[in-house]
Amino acid sequence: MQPNKHLIFSHAFDYSTDQVMDWLSSFGQRVERVNSDNTLAQEQDISFSTSTNSERDDSVKYASIWFRKVAKRLRQESIEKEQLADPIFEATRPYFHQTIDQEWQNISDHYHQKFHSSHLLSRYLPFPLNKLYVLERAQNLGLDIPDTLITRQRSSLLAFLQKYPKGIINKSIADHLTFADQSPKRKTYANYTEEIYASMIEDFPTKFGPSLFQEKLDKKYEIRVFYLAGKCFSMAIFSQGSTQTQLDFRRYDAKHPSRRTAYQLAQHIEEQIHLLMTDLKLNTGSLDFVQTTDGRTVFLEVNPSGQFGMTSYPCNYYLTKKIAEYLSQHESKKT
Repeated sequence: MQPNKHLIFSHAFDYSTDQVMDWLSSFGQRVERVNSDNTLAQEQDISFSTSTNSERDDSVKYASIWFRKVAKRLRQESIEKEQLADPIFEATRPYFHQTIDQEWQNISDHYHQKFHSSHLLSRYLPFPLNKLYVLERAQNLGLDIPDTLITRQRSSLLAFLQKYPKGIINKSIADHLTFADQSPKRKTYANYTEEIYASMIEDFPTKFGPSLFQEKLDKKYEIRVFYLAGKCFSMAIFSQGSTQTQLDFRRYDAKHPSRRTAYQLAQHIEEQIHLLMTDLKLNTGSLDFVQTTDGRTVFLEVNPSGQFGMTSYPCNYYLTKKIAEYLSQHESKKT
């Protein structure tokens, strides 16, 4: 018997997932949704048994599986001081917290890898993509990337700045940091791309933590690309129209929002994107580029589970429908 149900892993309030499920329902498809930010939550007991296989039958297969979003932090465990009375344990409490996080990560990996389908949209990634590896692979496959330096030496950073008198920027090496405080207004904080000036470097210590720096690109506009099974859906973002968004589009300017419009990448760029995504074993994701004033199309990064509503709506791409069609096509060919 062929599987006749689709499985989507997502987060509780992901609106794009809601819309894809609506489309699947309109196609007469059955859908099961697992919000992974709730599934392994603090309140829910977890029980795995090799003798009873109590969590889930491995034999269950699905017509398709979409790993839309998977929670990175499944559970916040803390060790109280009373549990680590010895001073040596108190001093190394962060290490024990890290160990607990690793054990929960193993539970998450095991849980998500128990689901099977021959038709996947996005594969389960137990760890985020390494941005440095992706940049190297993109360059090797012919894409233009920013000149990048990772250093912890002030002298190396000063030499890099001299190489680019128009400026350099700093951004995170791994995922962007985002967190909210516990105040009644619940403010959200995040790290953004920042320009680094010579006066700032003068105040740096001789050695500092490993940090990533890149040449500052003279932007004409930014390009967001949603890649779906070999096809590129691109959008130009005219972020240079506001000083607030010139350096980092994520600093949204609600009073003067950036104009966004459908965009057609050069064919050779789309071919290079396809080579990169194939190399990374990804069949979907959101990619960021910069079009410079001197004609370069520069690749920045790819997010396998990036938001695509911001690309779909302004450009009338109807991406949620296209995703639903992709998920159901394997089954629809048989009907």
